[in-house]
Amino acid sequence: MEDQQDRERGEYFFGEPFEALGNAWAAIYGDSDEEILSNIATYLPETYPEKDREAPRNMDPGFSYLVYPERSPARICFLIETEGDRNLMAAMYPLLEGWRENLETLNFKAWENGLEGMVAARSGTGKILNFFDPFYAYDSLSFTKGAKSEFRLAALAFRCEKSSVNELKITKGPLYEMSLKEFLEKNPDKTAAAFPGAAVVIQGARMLLPTPYTGEYEFRSIIEEMDEIEFLSKKLYRYKIGLGDRDDAEPCVYLYAPENAIKGDAPRIGDDIDGVLWLCGYKTNAPEKY
Repeated sequence: MEDQQDRERGEYFFGEPFEALGNAWAAIYGDSDEEILSNIATYLPETYPEKDREAPRNMDPGFSYLVYPERSPARICFLIETEGDRNLMAAMYPLLEGWRENLETLNFKAWENGLEGMVAARSGTGKILNFFDPFYAYDSLSFTKGAKSEFRLAALAFRCEKSSVNELKITKGPLYEMSLKEFLEKNPDKTAAAFPGAAVVIQGARMLLPTPYTGEYEFRSIIEEMDEIEFLSKKLYRYKIGLGDRDDAEPCVYLYAPENAIKGDAPRIGDDIDGVLWLCGYKTNAPEKY
């Protein structure tokens, strides 16, 4: 039975991998990523080696990581592939400082280029998460299935807004029938026609629902903390949110919400929010919080 369940969920992975990061840049820069592409030549000469992801001097892994700016909660990471004397830019993506969480590594899979990839991990509360690892080529050298490690979990909002629905009406099904029976028992002089209906209050709820793409989720949560930061001349709201259920917020993440991704007024601490996010994370042999 367990083997069948593992096959059904892709060995702990949900959805199909989307081996491109255009959605992330579009969330920050809008429908076009021309602004960041036009500035690559400006950023690259100002990059810094990511020192905690450097290979030993006697080892040539064929890749390295450059970051810009040197210190910030949100940076660009340039994945550089080495072929002989040539340095090739294999990828470029947002590098987001995450919230610390202890997770059990369930599985990890490289993308087609062999240097980028995804991790499937389980939190202490049993929630299974799929996320992009910006340092996959380096981190995967020390991954062990079933081992627990500390990760930094972050998310980038593709869409984020204050929740407009805090109660769900139930018009059929077991819950409706149970509520109707209870109503009639408490009101013997009334008929089913007088039953006002059943409802489930979801205000304060936390939900994380997989989409067709690995690592992308529909979510609902509550803002616990809030900061505003600048990323390449763009403002990001950084929210601490929980991805657990109502009684247990863990695991938590830092959710980075670009202005382009926010619908309506920017949410604040205590607001219920929902939307779509892209989950990412890396092991914590990385610099401390800046």
